Amino acid sequence: MATLIRARALRGSLFAVLCVAYPVTSFIGARLPQPNLFGAFVAFAPTLVIVIWLAWQSPRRLVLLALIALLLALLWEQRALLLHHYDLAYLAEHAGMMALLAWVFGNSLLNGQTPLVTRFALLTHGSISPLVARYTRSVTWAWTLFFCLMACSSVLLFAATPLSIWAIFANVASPLLLLSMFVAEYLVRRRRVPAEERAGPIEAFRSYLRYNTERKTQRLEAPGSVLPSGMIKRH
Repeated sequence: MATLIRARALRGSLFAVLCVAYPVTSFIGARLPQPNLFGAFVAFAPTLVIVIWLAWQSPRRLVLLALIALLLALLWEQRALLLHHYDLAYLAEHAGMMALLAWVFGNSLLNGQTPLVTRFALLTHGSISPLVARYTRSVTWAWTLFFCLMACSSVLLFAATPLSIWAIFANVASPLLLLSMFVAEYLVRRRRVPAEERAGPIEAFRSYLRYNTERKTQRLEAPGSVLPSGMIKRH
């Protein structure tokens, strides 16, 4: 048990270091006056890590890793072209992530779906009142609009300002705006939601991790089975 706790603490520490280190190196890479291999590596590294991780999780791991190796070889052959356009990778990474988050939150607002923030509340409490259901739906809308504005702002600043200015927005202003959004929502929640029905982001995240663990356990115990759609209670 102690070994497992230490391993989790180590993974958490490593993740925290990466979360701080990457924005710093990305900011430096985007502000370099001339195209270079360092800036290109920093720009493409997140996409490469995600692709390799997804390939490693696939049952066709060896085939996908071989294709990735071939793709990397082709990119190396075209490195001169990439060096002159790697700034587009920075844009795709930042604006693309914001657009993806907007889609995730917005898609959960469609008819027949449970709003994402409502889903987190259900995972935490098991059941929620109509007041909390309305509030969490509104918060899901707020996050959807926030990420849409962030994606659009990223594209506009990239097109209209020097890359160094865009880098300040992407690597300095964006985390601060995200933190401000969390704080603002928390303050509003304290005023709108009764204390006994409130849950902080840490409690919701823990509930989400428990839910994922239970779902993976069920899949391992019953291969090929499909979880019932009503696993998350709707109100």
